[in-house]
Amino acid sequence: MHELTIQLADGRDGYRPHERLRGNAGWQLTRPATAMEVRLCWFVEVQGVPEVRVVQTVRYDAPLAQEQRSFEFVLPAAPYSYAGALATLSWAIELVAIPEKEFVRALFKLGPHADVVELFGQLE
Repeated sequence: MHELTIQLADGRDGYRPHERLRGNAGWQLTRPATAMEVRLCWFVEVQGVPEVRVVQTVRYDAPLAQEQRSFEFVLPAAPYSYAGALATLSWAIELVAIPEKEFVRALFKLGPHADVVELFGQLE
């Protein structure tokens, strides 16, 4: 089992559109990996059915067994993180070991106020 870690810079968990999200990805591999990928992605769950979209990827080919790398993404304008009665949308940075596809995820919020847009009660 690999040990994978992600740390977002400044301990933040909320961001606004077009901000820079910085952090560090670290790993200790028990088996050689072909590559490590840091992925900016969002995932939505509608009535229990999940869907994931990868927005951007930073790939490190032929990684060392133990390493730490910095990463940076410029966040898109949308979609915002939201929570509602039937659906939620969350953002994350994932560190993935290729080809095993073991991963770790660091969640964060993207919105105009660097927080989740609450949809509860909006339809009343």
